Amino acid sequence: MLSNRQQVARMRHLAVRALDAYPLADPELRFIAHGENTTFRVDATAPGGRDRFLLRVHRPARHGRDVDSAAAIGSELDWLTALRADTDLLVPEPFRTTEGNLTTVVRSKDVPEPRVCSVLRWMDGRARTAAPRPVHLRRLGSVMARLHNHASRGAPHPVSCGSAGTGRHSSATRWSTAESTRPMSGTSFPVTSGESLTGWLPA
Repeated sequence: MLSNRQQVARMRHLAVRALDAYPLADPELRFIAHGENTTFRVDATAPGGRDRFLLRVHRPARHGRDVDSAAAIGSELDWLTALRADTDLLVPEPFRTTEGNLTTVVRSKDVPEPRVCSVLRWMDGRARTAAPRPVHLRRLGSVMARLHNHASRGAPHPVSCGSAGTGRHSSATRWSTAESTRPMSGTSFPVTSGESLTGWLPA
C-alpha cells in the first residue's frame, strides 16, 4: 500500500501533465490537500499575465460508480460559469484548456485509472472555524435559496452524487471554502472548490 507521500507524488506527476493542456507558462505547483480531490496551487503566466490558479486532480467515481466523472465535473463547472453570469454570488471562475474544454483527462502508468483534472482561478480568503451565530445561518440560508432558485430555472447544474441523471441537488452546495475562497460580506457566500460546506461561514 502506498504511503500518503507516495500518493501525493503520483498525483503531482498527473497535475504536471494536466497543465500541458492549459495556456499556462512557467507553472509553479504548491501542494494543498490530498483527500476528496488532490489539489495544488498553481502560479503561472496566463495570456493576461502572471496569475494564480487552483488545480484539482479529481478522485475517480467521486460522483458514483454509474456516473461519468468527466461529464459530472464539467456540469459543475458549467454551473459555476452560469452562476457568475447570472448572479452576484462570488464563485470561482473555471479556466479552460487551450482547446476550450473545462476539464482534461490524464493518465500515468503509476496510477491505475485515468484522472479528470480541472483548473479554477484562485480566490483568496479565510476559513471560519468558530461556532456560527444566527446571522451566519441567515446568510447561508439566503445563498442556499439563491442556488436552488437558479438551478430550478433550468440553469446548468451538476449531476447528483446518486444515480446518473437523477436529482437536482448539486454537489456545489457541499463544496468547502478550505481550498480557495474570498472573504464575504452581506449575504454572499463562497461556493468553491472543496468538498464540505459544513463549518465554513462568512464573518
